[in-house]
Amino acid sequence: LNGIGFEWTSPPRYDWGVVFKELEEYKSKHGNCCVHERFEENPRLYHWVDVQQIEYKKFIEGQQSTMTQERVDALNGIGFEWTSPPRYDWGVVFKELEEYKSKHGNCCVHERFEENPRLYHWVDVQQIEYKKFIEGQQSTMTQERVDALNGIGFE
Repeated sequence: LNGIGFEWTSPPRYDWGVVFKELEEYKSKHGNCCVHERFEENPRLYHWVDVQQIEYKKFIEGQQSTMTQERVDALNGIGFEWTSPPRYDWGVVFKELEEYKSKHGNCCVHERFEENPRLYHWVDVQQIEYKKFIEGQQSTMTQERVDALNGIGFE
């Protein structure tokens, strides 16, 4: 695997301040903070915006969150929109992962997978939600989803 450039570790999580600056640059160029999921100049920015919306919802509901009032104020200061389009349909994206595995032989979707950029982000969310699920925390993961993912060799 080393010979073919396999990445043994996950990339580090985003530095909030760095990506916030990237969002400021995006807004300066595009006039809003509505990053499209297929924004090719900076694929991670869409995912980061999505995470901010999720964390904000937890924050205002009094749940454990990485969102802080300082971050809310900073995002409000640039006109951040707290609502997002409808979430992915889990079953639809699971089918896309099955197709990916059929084609590539594994479920290790790379961050720069250009055929379907949202698939990497969805896989990343499943890993996060699974960790919460096994730790007994509130999660969107269910045993049925765990079984489905295990059934296709998801790690």
